[in-house]
Amino acid sequence: RTTDTDILKVNKILEAMDLSQYANRPFNEISAGQHQRVSIARGLIQETEILILDEPASNLDIKYRIFVTDFLREVAHRRNMLIIMISHSLEVTSMFADKVVLMGAPGMIVKTGTASEVITAENMKAVYGVNCKVVEHEGRPQLLYCRELDDET
Repeated sequence: RTTDTDILKVNKILEAMDLSQYANRPFNEISAGQHQRVSIARGLIQETEILILDEPASNLDIKYRIFVTDFLREVAHRRNMLIIMISHSLEVTSMFADKVVLMGAPGMIVKTGTASEVITAENMKAVYGVNCKVVEHEGRPQLLYCRELDDET
């Protein structure tokens, strides 16, 4: 049974996720990026202590990748909530993750720590087989340029 409180919560999360304008649209009439944001909103509305997200920034343009990931970080801190996020987007991970677990071969943990401890040129070479230039920006690592190891030119 849906209550007025439930409706208020839904409207609040839709507004926070910049989805209010799509509230009455059928799910099959919104974009893949909007689907992704709706799915995240559905997880957040449950108000659980732990939320596990697989590639929450997929299908999102750069604006919404930053918006959603920053929003998730803020919610996690405000609610004292654990968000476990699986991501192949190192630029998003480096900007927003409090703790990073770098996986190598299937199921193998290579390194854990802060983004600065984990996202290093050495680790990018070891795990991904690429040479990268990593610089610090606002206390967080940023990958500037990566190329395959065998391309030394």
